[in-house]
Amino acid sequence: VKDIYGCVNHIQFMSSDVEDDVIMGREIHVIWFDEECLNSALYDEAIMRTMTAKGIVFTTFTPMDGLTTAIMRFMPSGVFPEDGIVRDSNGIPTGCYTVHCGWNDIQHLSKEDQADMRKRYSGPQLLARTEGIPSIGEGHIYPIPEKDVVISSFPIPDHWPRAYGLD
Repeated sequence: VKDIYGCVNHIQFMSSDVEDDVIMGREIHVIWFDEECLNSALYDEAIMRTMTAKGIVFTTFTPMDGLTTAIMRFMPSGVFPEDGIVRDSNGIPTGCYTVHCGWNDIQHLSKEDQADMRKRYSGPQLLARTEGIPSIGEGHIYPIPEKDVVISSFPIPDHWPRAYGLD
């Protein structure tokens, strides 16, 4: 595509299920994941490919799979940052910014369409679709990093009480 300045810009479309080596070694100005990128290696490589160009990576999606690794990238505490600036556990900005929106924030979906679609969904799926709140699926149940609760295996002493639970 030739822009108004006469520069030729290349646009390439690919599926997010490609391997990260597909974009390795390239300098890319803009990458836009139009659905949740569950491939962490591909997302990390996208950040690297845009770094030298001072580019940007966009990700737009409805969080249908709960608190996945991809979701936790944008809301590490398990909640959306009020100011949109994503910070790590020490309060340091990560370089990510998030915009949280629901159906009331968009203009192309009429109130009639919204009412019709509300009839089709219920419970957590309705919350994810209407408000963009991750609440179901295969992701984290609690917004706590696994490294904070998992310990190395060790033999359980005989004197410890035992319980068994199955969810």
